[in-house]
Amino acid sequence: MNDFMYDADVQGVLEKLDRTLIGLEPVKARIRNLAHLLIVDQMRASIGLETAVPSLHMCFTGQPGTGKTTVAIRIGELLAQMGYCRQGHVVVATRDDLVGQYVGHTAPKTKDVIKKAMGGVLLIDEAYYLYNAANNRDYGQESIEILLNVMENQKDDLVVVMAGYKDRMDKFFSYIPGMNSRIGNHIDFPNYEPHEVCFGVPSLLSPFPRFFAAGTFTTFPFFPLPACLRLYGSFPDAPLFS
Repeated sequence: MNDFMYDADVQGVLEKLDRTLIGLEPVKARIRNLAHLLIVDQMRASIGLETAVPSLHMCFTGQPGTGKTTVAIRIGELLAQMGYCRQGHVVVATRDDLVGQYVGHTAPKTKDVIKKAMGGVLLIDEAYYLYNAANNRDYGQESIEILLNVMENQKDDLVVVMAGYKDRMDKFFSYIPGMNSRIGNHIDFPNYEPHEVCFGVPSLLSPFPRFFAAGTFTTFPFFPLPACLRLYGSFPDAPLFS
């Protein structure tokens, strides 16, 4: 297995995931398990055994700012290295990118986004906004139907990742069971703990060296927690604590 990991540079991508993300150990473990599963699939294929690649479509749930987009980028790199997608690039989309405002507008918008994402990963942020349970004539339903078709018939050339709050994603899947059946990996992103944020703040502030005296970053893990939390509060888009 190690030979396959190094030949495809899988180990390098996994190490980059560890370096670039603070915390998120359960998420990293799931990505490693996925990589190992795909390596076993390749090993079976190399000796002529039957293989069955599971669905690579995913659902990421968690608070905003917990690294979902970064993980999607690393997954794209991983799948490209292993030959499961052509390019591995990530296209991020929301309802506004996929759903039109009038009849005949939604299909071209959705298909255009899908075309850009082909060969890589399509990350749909807050995917539950595609469905409006209060309006059965909402144009989002047309976008969902196109996505369902592509996720089934072109799954070898596109990985779709649905992202959002867990409770809202669960409700979304209850309305669209066909979507849930196409998702092969559900990954929950935990909130960052305060001590993890303290370790991550140096990277966040590294473009702004005026915040600290020379050499402070080398001892930053020992920065007092109250001061760290005050700095943290200066960034409204920072990840949430548990």
